[in-house]
Amino acid sequence: MKTHWMKRLGNVWAMAAAIALLLPATGNGAVGAAVSGTLKGVVNNGSGPVVGVRVTVDSSGDSSFSVKSVTAADGTFTVANTPAGTVHVKVYNGQGKVVGSGSGVLKSQGDVLSLTIKVSP
Repeated sequence: MKTHWMKRLGNVWAMAAAIALLLPATGNGAVGAAVSGTLKGVVNNGSGPVVGVRVTVDSSGDSSFSVKSVTAADGTFTVANTPAGTVHVKVYNGQGKVVGSGSGVLKSQGDVLSLTIKVSP
């Protein structure tokens, strides 16, 4: 015959098991981990790459996400761990004026979004 405390303990274990079954499983053990990918971009002006210009990146998937970068010698920039959603890129000249922009969508974990942004020479 079960005592009152044994019944309560059994109910607690049953509830814990039910909760564990309802939690989503992810590969890294995190619950509800954010989906992200990589943005690879290139800035050119029609005659070649644009070197050393400032680029900003944000994503509709995370309103707090904002990254600043500078283009490399070949006009490229890369932003890893960009949240999934619509990704917006702006390119600025030396005076801080927006001279080009582009956008695209990252949908799934690990996606790579490639953007080419053309600016006026």
